[in-house]
Amino acid sequence: MANKLQRRTSTRRKLQLMRTLNNSKSVKRSSIILNVLLHFHKVKAKLEEIQSLMAIRNEYFTQLNHMQIPKEEVNVEKKGEGFVVKVRCKKGGDKLVLIMEALEEVCECC
Repeated sequence: MANKLQRRTSTRRKLQLMRTLNNSKSVKRSSIILNVLLHFHKVKAKLEEIQSLMAIRNEYFTQLNHMQIPKEEVNVEKKGEGFVVKVRCKKGGDKLVLIMEALEEVCECC
């Protein structure tokens, strides 16, 4: 008899806890359990969505870290009345634009 009473009170406590966690107004046991299961399903779906977004974000950042950006350097020095232009580049590209921009910067400074 005491064992049955203990089980009943523990079951009621668990149901009350489920009602408070889920903000359920229902008194029926089956309705409370269904509401909790629905809540768990929603939380699980939200967690999976967040995990997929985090995986996409991490993949994006790893690709950014492994991306090889060509190092281009343009050094312009004024020597006397002329200029010395040094261009270092791994790939051939629009070097003339970089040279002209560097020359404009030097001319503005002088």
